[in-house]
Amino acid sequence: MFNKKVFILSLLSIATIFPSSRTQSNTPLICSEKLTIHGNEDITITEEKRFVIIIPSYNNECWCIQNIESAVHQGYNPNKFRVIFIDDCSRDNNYNLVKNYVEQNNLESRVTLIRNKQRIGGCANIHRAVHMCDDDEICLILDGDDWFPDATVLTFLNKVYQEDVWMTYGQYIT
Repeated sequence: MFNKKVFILSLLSIATIFPSSRTQSNTPLICSEKLTIHGNEDITITEEKRFVIIIPSYNNECWCIQNIESAVHQGYNPNKFRVIFIDDCSRDNNYNLVKNYVEQNNLESRVTLIRNKQRIGGCANIHRAVHMCDDDEICLILDGDDWFPDATVLTFLNKVYQEDVWMTYGQYIT
């Protein structure tokens, strides 16, 4: 039986659930044991779940550093999340930029880099990455040209995650 939990997140859906996740000066909050949601509710974190951020990427050299930085700099226990970055045979410098960033910041133990020899598409990349995850890891899909709005995303999801929810999704509103 397929036991993976998958959160498909778009930049807009995350921004929508984090309306007050910034301070008065509009700088990102640093995560702590409490998180304020909608400005009036403190939530105490009781258990740290394991997350995997899956990043399928194709020709995103303009956004790849902001993308990977937003993933690896979450204010969440670094031993409880990891990143799978998949370059889908990009024709630009996407893979090399991310590879250099990972190496320069000593993130090899937390970031798995995959470079496809031929393009297989987003869905196949996600399928492959999800099957690289353990059953107790919650998978988040972050497109290669998106990024998390701040460092509290995993902390928030850790609190609101429910065992009986198998998949969530977001959508762009234009």
